[in-house]
Amino acid sequence: MVKTKELVQLEMDAKAIEKGNLAYPGCQLNLTFKHSLSALKNNAVVVVPACCTSVIQGAGQGYGMHVPIFNTAFASAPAVASGIARKLKLDGTDTQVVV
Repeated sequence: MVKTKELVQLEMDAKAIEKGNLAYPGCQLNLTFKHSLSALKNNAVVVVPACCTSVIQGAGQGYGMHVPIFNTAFASAPAVASGIARKLKLDGTDTQVVV
């Protein structure tokens, strides 16, 4: 369990999501990713099904998140995440997969 004070420090250190991404101010999904990726210390791979997370991750040349991102069709997101997690496990990597 990460305490609020620790989370604030993690966010300052990790900078999980860039300011100025295309999500509207106060977007709960944006805040959720910010807190979650910070708690994971950016040691994650994000699988994004067709949803508004595509707006947060960025458009054009810039990216809003500082982790690898895989965009996929909605129905295949669990299978893609499972495959990535399996490969990371086989490689001995402790990176988390977030869908």
